[in-house]
Amino acid sequence: MSTARPRKISQIKPIFGNLAQTSHYHVSFGALSRPLQNHLSLRGVDWAFVAENAGLLCSSASLPGSSIGTSDIVGDVSGVAEKMANSRVFTALDLTFYVDKEYKMIKFLEHWIEFIASGSGANLIDEGYFFRMKYPKDYKSDTVKILKFDRDYNNEIEYNFFKLFPTTMYSPTVAYNETQILTVTASFNYERYVCGSTRSIDISYLRSNNLIPQNVTASTSSSTSTPKNNSNRLATGREEMIWRNLNQGTGRLDDPRPRGIGGPINPSPDAKAVSNSSSPNNSSWFRTL
Repeated sequence: MSTARPRKISQIKPIFGNLAQTSHYHVSFGALSRPLQNHLSLRGVDWAFVAENAGLLCSSASLPGSSIGTSDIVGDVSGVAEKMANSRVFTALDLTFYVDKEYKMIKFLEHWIEFIASGSGANLIDEGYFFRMKYPKDYKSDTVKILKFDRDYNNEIEYNFFKLFPTTMYSPTVAYNETQILTVTASFNYERYVCGSTRSIDISYLRSNNLIPQNVTASTSSSTSTPKNNSNRLATGREEMIWRNLNQGTGRLDDPRPRGIGGPINPSPDAKAVSNSSSPNNSSWFRTL
């Protein structure tokens, strides 16, 4: 049974002296689709501004959150109403940006939203102008991320967004009172995000998705300590060559036939010759399911 007990300041100070701070983060916009980038470039928003400056001008950001959508299940168990998970729901991403003197930040958001609804191809000043949406692959981005770190740069948490696009640009406020820096806020929707790095090098070194390589290695070692069923592996190298010569299944993904491993078989004279010339163990090299 746990009970409250007094603690010394020396025991509490290390905990509350190492809390994360809100003022250290970085937002980055990567490459956009070619049609969208061309649309922005014609309006003075070049690729260099999007990739290098837009993220630096982000004055505040909301880290993403999510919830689990549920369904009510009634009747499976008498007298019991259950809830079952059916989907993962993501909150909108709100970003606030400082506006540069060339107003590229406003143009970036304004014309991104304009591009989404410009599928009609009609002239904007025509009396009968109408809106038609572009294809999602043309206006959604998979290269937006938020990196949260601290001033010692020792620890960080990364959010990578997939299929992100702006849905709302809130009206910037201007006034004749005390001069302030002009800001603009936009809300973005996305299909999902991944918490942790998604770079290929981090995937190779088991550092993606907040994995700790030492823990993954230890877990893999413990799981491989038990014998594995050899019939579940894919064919490779010399075995595959021999099975092809025998017209047996090779175990490759493009070969639906059974693999040439499993129980012993009685090879034909031709197969025995291949076995004698290719395998150091002539009595048990050829196997089938």
